[in-house]
Amino acid sequence: MALAVLVWLSTVVETELWPRLLASAFALGAVALLIDQDTRVDTEAHCIVREGRLFGCFRVWLRRHSLSDFTGVAMQRQSDPEGDTVFVGLRRRSGRFMAVRYFNAGTGEVSVEAERMARSLADSAGLKFSEDSL
Repeated sequence: MALAVLVWLSTVVETELWPRLLASAFALGAVALLIDQDTRVDTEAHCIVREGRLFGCFRVWLRRHSLSDFTGVAMQRQSDPEGDTVFVGLRRRSGRFMAVRYFNAGTGEVSVEAERMARSLADSAGLKFSEDSL
């Protein structure tokens, strides 16, 4: 963000537009990195609510997905030389996976927290938990 301000101020005398556009792109990218994403299940409205908040206070975007759009709760593992990341999420009817939360685990280790969260999500959403998803 500071780099964008520096470029913007240093290009005040520039007649070309591209340095200012570059500074604006840096500033937009910096602000986008400050957006926190949150996902929750609203059992009363029977939907999944996803939102992004700037600094945790200002809502930037909000999306609602009906629970009928999903077939179940699943977990996906992404391996890395430093350890694994286990994603807990919802499986769409198309087969695509929408991650809700992630957990760090050792390489090849079972993430008890991820499984507990997946079962809790399945119970609250009224969806089936596919145990063979890992």
